[in-house]
Amino acid sequence: MSLFERKAIEALIAAEKIYADIKIQHLSFDVDAAKAVQDQADAAQKYWFEADLAVHYNDPNRDTVRQSYTQARTAADRAEAEYQKVRESRDFYYSGAFYFGLLSNPIQTAETDADGKFAIQVPITGGFVVAAKAERYVPLGYTEYYYWLQPVSLDGQQQLVQNLSSNNLTSTKGTSPLLHTQD
Repeated sequence: MSLFERKAIEALIAAEKIYADIKIQHLSFDVDAAKAVQDQADAAQKYWFEADLAVHYNDPNRDTVRQSYTQARTAADRAEAEYQKVRESRDFYYSGAFYFGLLSNPIQTAETDADGKFAIQVPITGGFVVAAKAERYVPLGYTEYYYWLQPVSLDGQQQLVQNLSSNNLTSTKGTSPLLHTQD
């Protein structure tokens, strides 16, 4: 958990959003091109697969057709890998990882206990932001990432309870987070 001054975070997010939009627009052309290549490679693979199925055992072109199918399958696999790579590059700018990677110099930090609870001292006056991130390994073989960017202000109170839940992640459509991402 980190605590930041709200005006500074709002200015940083606005600048990051402009940069992210430019990168997304630029990389979208690469994604479209990679998708077109993948579609062509998939069509070639399908053609040679069907040709391979249609060829008879005694056909003199059988080995050539089978080699063509193997090459088409290899090309389709490479095209799919390239498409995934370019798409992941673009999608990074939609994610909380991009925005949180640029957060530095918090006013204060805190760690959660075993139950996920934390305490952080917020100045009595002024607007602030609690930034938090978490990750969880999913048995299906990937890691889920969670990001929170919540406004917090004591407004003269001595204490405030701020819940970070799945309802106020940056990836939710609610009005609570200062940032909306597509994680």
